[in-house]
Amino acid sequence: MMLPRQRRAWILNYLALRHRDDCPYPVTTLDQHFVDAYAEATGAKVNYKNFGADHVPALAADLRTLWMLNRLRRWTSGISGLCGQGFPRWTWSYCITDAGLAYHSAFIGRN
Repeated sequence: MMLPRQRRAWILNYLALRHRDDCPYPVTTLDQHFVDAYAEATGAKVNYKNFGADHVPALAADLRTLWMLNRLRRWTSGISGLCGQGFPRWTWSYCITDAGLAYHSAFIGRN
């Protein structure tokens, strides 16, 4: 399993590679492709679900930490029509900030 700093660097790299100035690439903890890629790359503990994205506690913690460090922007996204099927009514969405892109570039330059 990766260290927290390595996991957070993986998230920044994932988002930086998909970032476009006119259309930032948002992710959530309900984005199955993102969650699966994170779990596979980091070796983080996964709580498997019957449907939808699996729950990875380390992912939510890493996203929150990156937001608190101003590396990610965060906002709420409503989930209409699915909340009665075991999904929440809303979730946090995240995209990389300019500070996150600068940190990512500096981090990649050091490694």
